[in-house]
Amino acid sequence: MALCSSQQLFLIVALAARSVLGYLEAMDMLGVNLAVPAGGVKVSSLAEKAAWLGVVRVKLFDYDEMKVVALRKAYSDAGKRLSVAVALPNWMHTDKDMHAMIKVVKDNLDVVQTVFVYNEPCLSGYCKGEKGENYLRRLKYITKELAPHKVEVTTPFSMGGILTNTYPPQNSEFKDPAFMRRVVETLALGNNTLYANLYPYLDIACNPDVPLNYALGELPQASVQGVLFTSQVDADIKALRFAIQKLGGDFSNVKVGIGETGWAHYGGDKPKNQSHMRVWDLSTTHYSNKFYANIATSLAHWQWTEQNLGRIYIFDLADEPLKAGHYPAYDGEKYFGIAGLWTKEDKQHIAPWKWDAVPQPEPLPEPKPLQDPANAGCINDVNWVFQTGRTVANAGALYGTPMGKIGLVDFRQATIDDWQRLFFCAPPGDLKKRCGTPPLTCTRPPCGFCGPAPGKRPDPEKTKPVVPIMRPRDLKLWKIIAEQEAEMDKAAKHHPEQKWEKGYAQAPTQPFWGYYAAAGLAVVAAAAAIAGLVVRTRKPAGALQAALQVDSELEIGDVE
Repeated sequence: MALCSSQQLFLIVALAARSVLGYLEAMDMLGVNLAVPAGGVKVSSLAEKAAWLGVVRVKLFDYDEMKVVALRKAYSDAGKRLSVAVALPNWMHTDKDMHAMIKVVKDNLDVVQTVFVYNEPCLSGYCKGEKGENYLRRLKYITKELAPHKVEVTTPFSMGGILTNTYPPQNSEFKDPAFMRRVVETLALGNNTLYANLYPYLDIACNPDVPLNYALGELPQASVQGVLFTSQVDADIKALRFAIQKLGGDFSNVKVGIGETGWAHYGGDKPKNQSHMRVWDLSTTHYSNKFYANIATSLAHWQWTEQNLGRIYIFDLADEPLKAGHYPAYDGEKYFGIAGLWTKEDKQHIAPWKWDAVPQPEPLPEPKPLQDPANAGCINDVNWVFQTGRTVANAGALYGTPMGKIGLVDFRQATIDDWQRLFFCAPPGDLKKRCGTPPLTCTRPPCGFCGPAPGKRPDPEKTKPVVPIMRPRDLKLWKIIAEQEAEMDKAAKHHPEQKWEKGYAQAPTQPFWGYYAAAGLAVVAAAAAIAGLVVRTRKPAGALQAALQVDSELEIGDVE
């Protein structure tokens, strides 16, 4: 047991050392969405918060150049690198809008490196008929127009809006493969990324059968028909890749990414309705930090290189306390903002971009023999697979890859202790049959290490974020922003201050939309509607199936 423990410590230290070397590069893959909440929040305050957090990639929901300039100013002052993603919103679908957006991009090529064309278009009718053809035309036109400038052009789809047959994830396919093939063919023209929005928090809020550890990305992993899934996010990423592969052709150059994901850090006041308590209990800084930390750790270990992952964008930078709550998150829907989750005053919870190193994993249970009462839930299955299961006709398909990746041994030569290790780390087929402890010994220690082993570092990005500068034209725009925000501050003195973000800042009540209206930028008219909940029906499923059922069902559907 001592040997196993010492080797485990050595491996953990080695993995941590490797992670530190490429850590900053890996965190460039973790961005954040920036939607300006209703209630007069100053854009400059949000930009400064993003720069303080160290977020490199910021994704907007429009192409408002004033937001780009606010970010440019904050990051220039802080000496931080910045990459901005702008968007052509669904409601701005004329050619005039498209060319206006392209002009903003070309005027800011040093910082604007990504364009999102629409948001979850299939949920609002832009994937069929004339609307679908217009969307594809604009996607291709913008792709070709910006390709010489190495600007990524893509679309964030709702995971549930485009995928079907998602259990198990390797069976995933597109609901409309002909349409999505045309999308992917266009993305392939520029080696661009197919993004999907997904929320394990909303899935578990809707369905109590989804295992909490799996939604958060903690042990045990799932082993389904011979494929390992470390978390629901992992399953979603792999499901998207499996669906692309089923289109036929070689689209290996098309990356996959997550346009939105998040976990509410607060559930509002304690609900009087007892049926809301389960979701309220899930909406904590503890769980939110675990969710983001596990994603960041997976990125630091290059876990998704094989799936050709592009980026993951957290939703959202700011809380939205003025937004109405909806089933199934209720008031938790208002508190996805990471600005309220990670503050200067909180020394315990640290944003991933500020980590000095990948956090140490939580201590594992003490290794015990298979006969120990802690392993009562798995002993019969471990004995069966060791004596009989590994000899059945499809044993290689069921156990070969999981045993190879976790036990680091051929399943045909695995000892009963190796099988206990597998059932501790990733019980095949049923998370409820997990062993409670790792084994005392195994063929390839450390016996409690479940992996996954660090993956290969991906190829470098075609464009790298830079520290922005304030050009003369930016200074002119910034002067307008500063004057408008000064007026907001004056107006705030005549009204009670309103707390707009838990644990972050006090915001004045004077709206910030006056300038945008005067400037003719109507793109912020729907800011209060950002992150409206879209609820679809989930069919009954068992615990593991519910955890892996990614065609859901539930998305934070930002302004359709």
